[in-house]
Amino acid sequence: MEKDDDKKKRLHYGTNILHDVVGALAKLKHGDSGDADADQRHKDDGGVGGVPKSRLSRATSEPSNISSSQKEMKGITDDEITVDDLVGSSGGKNNVMESQTGIIFHKSYAFAAVYWRHRALPENGQFRVSKTTIEFEGIVGARIMLPLDTPGLKVEKASRMGGLVKDAFQVVVNSQEGETTYLFTTVLKKRGEVVDKIQAALGAAKEGHVSKDRTKQKAPLFRMPAEPKLQQMTIIGKQKIKGISINDYYEVAWSEGENCNKKQIYAPFLTSCGKNDVKVTPWEMGGEIVGDWCGEKYTQQRYVTFNFMKQTIGQTLVEVKHTQRCRRLGNDRCIVQMTLEMKGFPYSDCFVVEVRHVASRVGESDIIVEIGMSVRFLKSCLFEGKIKTNTGAETTKAQLELLRQTVEACKPFVKEATPGEDGEEDDEMDESVAAGDNVVGRSPIILPEAVVAVVRMILMVLLTLFGTYVKPFIQPELLNPLPPSSVDEALQDVRTRLDLLENVTLKSVSGKSKQVISRELKSIKQALDRIEDVSNSGKPSITVHETST
Repeated sequence: MEKDDDKKKRLHYGTNILHDVVGALAKLKHGDSGDADADQRHKDDGGVGGVPKSRLSRATSEPSNISSSQKEMKGITDDEITVDDLVGSSGGKNNVMESQTGIIFHKSYAFAAVYWRHRALPENGQFRVSKTTIEFEGIVGARIMLPLDTPGLKVEKASRMGGLVKDAFQVVVNSQEGETTYLFTTVLKKRGEVVDKIQAALGAAKEGHVSKDRTKQKAPLFRMPAEPKLQQMTIIGKQKIKGISINDYYEVAWSEGENCNKKQIYAPFLTSCGKNDVKVTPWEMGGEIVGDWCGEKYTQQRYVTFNFMKQTIGQTLVEVKHTQRCRRLGNDRCIVQMTLEMKGFPYSDCFVVEVRHVASRVGESDIIVEIGMSVRFLKSCLFEGKIKTNTGAETTKAQLELLRQTVEACKPFVKEATPGEDGEEDDEMDESVAAGDNVVGRSPIILPEAVVAVVRMILMVLLTLFGTYVKPFIQPELLNPLPPSSVDEALQDVRTRLDLLENVTLKSVSGKSKQVISRELKSIKQALDRIEDVSNSGKPSITVHETST
């Protein structure tokens, strides 16, 4: 009898402990400052820790493995978890169920977990997975709630302590701001089981929302493919013009008012740049029009001629001819290819400049204008690098000014954007540029003065070594240049060499030496001018004959 009494006492004592545990868990769920009246009612009812006695009596008297129909008859719902669900029946045969506490929850998968916060103490709490969210609620106050359809949300196995302890799993959210990671470990559940169930919930949520997401997605804006020939050139300008069609752009920028109500723009643009005798011929339609450089066919062609004074060695009149070819691809693209030919200054017959304007439609009412430039050499030249640099800078400046004036001239013809067209797609386009901003090709590299001095010294040493060790073994006729065929050619050659000598010499001297060299070079230039005047006037040159005494 004493043994039976001891067993009953131990059983009663153990039951009281379980009641206290359930009450503590209930307080964690509902908070320590819960409803005082409800707590008093539970005490009056004989409950423990905020849990009614009626439920505790069912928890201690009913086995945990009863069927759903039996639960319904006894008034126990599927969402209620009994004490026996936590520890098993008195016989110890039942395992821990997936629902983990004596607190009433909605139907979901829940388990005890530890949240390993970055640079902070870990926090115990409860991890729940429902049909729409995953949540963690810590005992100290941490709370994480993520919808299952969050873009970039995933769950995967992880490790702690630099990979030494492989007992964790992490919830990862990838967004535009970066990657956010939440690290957890389980208390009773197996990590693999937890990860599998959460991943299954994520998969089900994504499948349920895929049809909705497809209907919400906007149709991508219309965008023409990249223009092949333009990619072979240096892009010197790029501009987005909103509310303008390809047809309006052509009429504003290239029609010169032919067959439309638009004003001329190209001839006034050249005049504003200081060009003289500007002539723009009408467009010639039809025929076999093929570009010299690109080899492509065009539908129309015209010529632009003008001249201007260029400062080289003195004032030089430079004559320029533009051959412009154009073709349009409906209302989607307009291509204007220009070949720029110049004459009147040294080496002008060695190269031409190719410029390409490509306007492409974006969306329904916007266009992007891109300008490409390439210096094409017709024959080899000693100063190719300098010609590319100088000509490229001048051409870029002029073409960007033309683009700026084109944008201004298009403003009266801007149409309102279609609703919904200016959205995220428009902001994410890499090739688009805000109105008024130009994207210019890479600027030339400017080296520090110290580097320039070192390079100049290296070149002088190389020239000295060449004259000492290489030149004596070269046949003299190979070193001597071909004699000029005319007086003009001889003068042009001398002026070019004199210009190069002046640039190199004056940069390497200073003070009185610089003044002396400048005076001597000026005298040489004056002598060349007199020779040129005599040659042009046809007067015989004066020859002095020495007489012997």
